[in-house]
Amino acid sequence: MNLLAEEPALPPKQAPRWRLLFVSSRGLRAGWCLVIFIAADLGIETLLTKAVHSQHWLDSAILLARQGVLTAKLVLVEDGISGLALVLAMALMGKIQRQSLGEYGLPGRKAFRHQFRSGLLWGFAGSTLLMLLIFVGHGYSFGTLANGAWATAANALLWALVNVVVALYEESLFRGYIQSTLSGSIGFWPAAVVSSLLFGGAHLENFGETWVGGLAAFVFGMFLCLTLRRTGSLWFAVGTHAAWNYALVFIYSATDSGFVAQGHLLRSSFQGPHWLTGGSFGPEGSAFVFPVIVCLFASFARIHKTKDTAM
Repeated sequence: MNLLAEEPALPPKQAPRWRLLFVSSRGLRAGWCLVIFIAADLGIETLLTKAVHSQHWLDSAILLARQGVLTAKLVLVEDGISGLALVLAMALMGKIQRQSLGEYGLPGRKAFRHQFRSGLLWGFAGSTLLMLLIFVGHGYSFGTLANGAWATAANALLWALVNVVVALYEESLFRGYIQSTLSGSIGFWPAAVVSSLLFGGAHLENFGETWVGGLAAFVFGMFLCLTLRRTGSLWFAVGTHAAWNYALVFIYSATDSGFVAQGHLLRSSFQGPHWLTGGSFGPEGSAFVFPVIVCLFASFARIHKTKDTAM
């Protein structure tokens, strides 16, 4: 008998079945990642919001918002708080999932470069086409300048900053972390449907929102997911999102999601049926918003047939 013969290898120890509910071969399951992320994001945001609101220096801006007038100060503070909470929550999830923040869609090496600038042009073109269609339908009048030269220049820069901040926050949330996490579990396009439904649902909470506006936000979200798929990052989507909103709320001085921006460019006016103008919700509630987004879809898909690696 050979005492030096190797002992038979023991079968690998299997993980308990209950553990499979939480962990897969790729780590913590996407559903649990989202639960932890949402809890962390909401918790941090709630604490920061209470701390800021306890100082009462936003009271006048909040009162105006309840009347449908949105100030740049309120948006910067509110979305700044939300953005900070989001970054901290994503940093936590990055530790858990062993990923960097850039892997959630906004790589720093591409920040505000070619893709972002291209997105600005697309967003401005889309909103301008929408307003042109409403104008041709006799639903919009440009009016005159609302303020003097210096005030106009200051407001133009301030609202540009505001809309970039808003776009960075919303893209990082919906088409950043949520899209990235779900894509690894259920695939890109099913994840795009989920993230866009959440995006549209979030818009339903806005002042003066209608189901048309919520549906438009969903379709617009799907278009932005296409840009993410073809460009490989969210920078194009950030530029498109920022310019779309900026053109509507400041340049064309329209109601956006039920709000009018304080310090907008023109004394513009709307007239005609709600299907044409969007009513109290603004142009994004117009029936023309859907052919405009379809036009963006078709044009972008034709031009960007493969993944764009441009910086």
